[in-house]
Amino acid sequence: MFALNRVPHSGEKRLLALSGRLPLLPPHFARQVGAPLTSGPDTLAGVPERAGAVVDGVLAPLASRGERPDFGDT
Repeated sequence: MFALNRVPHSGEKRLLALSGRLPLLPPHFARQVGAPLTSGPDTLAGVPERAGAVVDGVLAPLASRGERPDFGDT
């Protein structure tokens, strides 16, 4: 997100919290990033979907700027 916003980051461990200050940020970004990280044995099946939501959230601002990468036939 820092690169997308063309903003350098400090390399701190609190990057997710600091990302909240970025102007170009997907809605609910912090919650979406945290969701796969808090999965337990009973919720592991949903991890790919939650991780996909994070990727989709990052790609949306890129698409709005005409910078979405072409991943081919994935």
